[in-house]
Amino acid sequence: MLTIENKLVEEKIKQLRKAIEIVGGKSFLEEVKENGDLANLIISSSFNGEKVIFKIMNNEYQINELMKIKLDYEKNYIKMKKTYLEKICYKIKEYNTYLDSLIRKYRKNGGLEEFRAIKEEIELRYSKDINSFLLSKINIENNEETNDKYYYGDYLNSKKEDFINSIICNIV
Repeated sequence: MLTIENKLVEEKIKQLRKAIEIVGGKSFLEEVKENGDLANLIISSSFNGEKVIFKIMNNEYQINELMKIKLDYEKNYIKMKKTYLEKICYKIKEYNTYLDSLIRKYRKNGGLEEFRAIKEEIELRYSKDINSFLLSKINIENNEETNDKYYYGDYLNSKKEDFINSIICNIV
């Protein structure tokens, strides 16, 4: 087990883990559970004279490519969040009467159960819109029957949580 004492290197490894998840490498990250394991993989590949290349979903990425992808993803998330937010909020206000009734109950009672019901309904009904926004960097070949839980790790789940909470704030 490798321990990382340099905080800058440790932070770069964390950023690399996020980048790998963004391109669809959740299963790869499940194999390499600890930051030290990922660092060990990088170091051993370097010392063996190999290029450090991650093969994720039939694509090959170098570390610098992954870091650029993560940076671009963050920029796109900030830039496009409002657009997707407005799109989903419009659909909710115009077409989803069940969710509208849940919102009225929540405004009246302010209960945690109503909030959870709203959140579950948004996640269920608007998952395709949410996934098209959050999973934009993943090359999903067959969009019809994809299990989005396969792609969501810690980082993307936190982004999803943030986005759904933003939707709730806009409609309530």
